[in-house]
Amino acid sequence: MGAEIKVILAERLAQMNITRYRLAQLSGVSYPNIDAYYKDRISRFNKETLLRICLALDCQPGDIIRLVETEDSIKDGA
Repeated sequence: MGAEIKVILAERLAQMNITRYRLAQLSGVSYPNIDAYYKDRISRFNKETLLRICLALDCQPGDIIRLVETEDSIKDGA
């Protein structure tokens, strides 16, 4: 078993009934960056971006980021 980090910003925004556009306004983070986090299409986390998102949503990083178990793509003895 392996693991990966998943951004679950979409879930958090749905729970709070906030749009990506509104989050961009509240946080000062550009809409394209919010959209990348929303769609879990980022490869590097920016501390300032995470801080701004968390402050705007009044949450902790763990509320929008999860460590999830995955199946390893490399099999032993394959």
